[in-house]
Amino acid sequence: MFFEHFPDRGFAPSLIASALLAAWIGVFSTQAQPIEPVAAEWGEVALKDLQRTAHPSDSNATAIILSDVGESSLRRTNEWSYERERRVQLLSESAFDTHGKHSIIIRSEFERVKDIEARTYVIENGEVKRYELDDDDIFEEEIRKGLERVSFTLPNLEPGAIIEFKYEIRSDPAFLQAWRFQGTEPTVFSRYTVKIPEFLKYAVLGRGSAPFSKQDRKKTYSNLSNQIGATEYVWEMHNAPAIRAEAYMTTPDDYIRSIDFQLKAIVNPRTSERQEIMTSWKDLAVDLMGTFRFGRELGRHHEVRDLAEATVEGQDTAEERMQAIYQLVQQRVSWNGNQRFTLSRSLDEVLKSGRGTSAEINMLLCSMLQEVDVNAYPVLISTRGHGMMSPSYPFTRQFNEVIVAVKGEDSYTFLDATSPHRPLGMLPSRALNGQGWLVDTKSPTWLRIPPTGAAVQNTLIRGSLSPDGTVSGLINLTNESYAAAAYRSRIDETSAEEVVQNDVFTSEVQLSSTRVKNRSALNAPIEIQSSFSLPSHAQASGDFMYVKPVIANAMLENPLKAPERSFPVDLSYPQDYTYTLSLQLPDGYVVEEMPENRRARLDGQAGAFVRVIQESAGSITMRLQMVLRETTFQPDDYDMLRDFFAEYVATHAEPIVLKKAATAEPAAPSRSADDPADSSDGDR
Repeated sequence: MFFEHFPDRGFAPSLIASALLAAWIGVFSTQAQPIEPVAAEWGEVALKDLQRTAHPSDSNATAIILSDVGESSLRRTNEWSYERERRVQLLSESAFDTHGKHSIIIRSEFERVKDIEARTYVIENGEVKRYELDDDDIFEEEIRKGLERVSFTLPNLEPGAIIEFKYEIRSDPAFLQAWRFQGTEPTVFSRYTVKIPEFLKYAVLGRGSAPFSKQDRKKTYSNLSNQIGATEYVWEMHNAPAIRAEAYMTTPDDYIRSIDFQLKAIVNPRTSERQEIMTSWKDLAVDLMGTFRFGRELGRHHEVRDLAEATVEGQDTAEERMQAIYQLVQQRVSWNGNQRFTLSRSLDEVLKSGRGTSAEINMLLCSMLQEVDVNAYPVLISTRGHGMMSPSYPFTRQFNEVIVAVKGEDSYTFLDATSPHRPLGMLPSRALNGQGWLVDTKSPTWLRIPPTGAAVQNTLIRGSLSPDGTVSGLINLTNESYAAAAYRSRIDETSAEEVVQNDVFTSEVQLSSTRVKNRSALNAPIEIQSSFSLPSHAQASGDFMYVKPVIANAMLENPLKAPERSFPVDLSYPQDYTYTLSLQLPDGYVVEEMPENRRARLDGQAGAFVRVIQESAGSITMRLQMVLRETTFQPDDYDMLRDFFAEYVATHAEPIVLKKAATAEPAAPSRSADDPADSSDGDR
């Protein structure tokens, strides 16, 4: 399968205006005219195409996929032939790595690559110049057993160049190649043609919602014989927009228009006997639980059983035994960073090595729980970066990790032991992709997997402002749930001082006396306290001084940058951020101007923020809280949510204006507002 890791003198004013107009028309005609969506003719590149410097409607494009054409058909050798031709224009150097280099990942036992050709076209001396890829610049390497990468880099790359390549993949009849009609750059023309003989039955799986420009299906004959019928499918997309990674997004692959195929059955052309390949979820569960790479490892190992039984000695309840086994696996086996849902070695070996993949760790956890009579099951998931799952088709390609579900009286507790920083029942954010499939030979089932908490962060600053603009004082950080897990992980990677210095403050800060509380108590909030000095935080100008009251954990820009969005905003889990400030003003200064109290709320109870700020007796106090209770917002709500974030970011940037008392106007009366916790906008 292919992966693309995809002042003038001498002219009258009227003449100058005419010249400028003509120049503007010329630029418009070469850069803003739409590109005709047609399949590229191999080897034919026009000079005018190489003169293009931008995409007509996507100013962020670093490349343009001019043409991408693929065709799959079954050959007489009873193997699929997948032929692809692709043409791309590189608009900037940043596209050289992503589009000027190409990799083809194949399963070496079932696939092979043939007949790679590639060319680069550039302008030299006003003419089209062509450079060919040398065969010596095609490289093959083994990624791991059974998986190979064939890669090449196009020659003579430069901004504006047009590249094209073609190749063929021959593969086992079970592996019909997938196709992506969109990518991270705009695609002008994309077409995929598949001719499937009638004795092969495939499920066609689609992703994305962009409409096809053309979709056709007709009866024909197989390439194997004029006596064997076939169905030819053609899908086309014209002028498909780019789908790029954005904040609060699972993976672009969830929204890129694509099709994939799963072999369902093989029918004997002579006898019409049907061999089912894709059966039912229950049959798949039986197969998985019977294989050594998965279910047959559960309950097989004496060392695993003995350790589990010794660990829970004296624990009377299932919940106590679950907690003890979970903590044991967390502490005994560290994650090597590899995401898997099947095993490559025995659980005894995993236990002895003390390090393993996500599958090895969680299947060890599942096995040990079962050994001590805890009702535990493996659950297959697809992580957020891997993509959505489809309960409609029982195949394992859509999964990439396994977690554990423990069945209680009326609910499930989900476990993942790949991190020592999460308490029992808290899954990593990567696992929060909506659902998972519980593997059980008697009653396999799909389960909803919700977040078990929120990212809760409380920042408290007590400080004083000096006449030179330095803010010094004490900062207290209290983090709960997902925020606590993130802080524990960062502290283990670096140190508490570095976390406060680099993650909390946005400018150079001097820290001292940093202390951490509840670093290892996973069910308690983690607290960090530090003395700080922040030079030049306030800016002086004459008699005035400007100070931003959000000194730490400031949101400096709107995370939702795109002007529009055609897919959901997915936050993973609820969020609750509170910032509290008590700031003593320098002697000789009074408040000249102060930001107003602010409130904003999303529709219903989806979220709100409140800012309450007041001045009294030479000090400023402020409380800023944002709560997002909902985790998923549909495209129709995008404008509202983007505006909400914009207003919230603005509250972090608005300064307090101070003025020297000798030249100040009489101070305005103290201003205050209800505490947000007591208001309907801020209720939690």
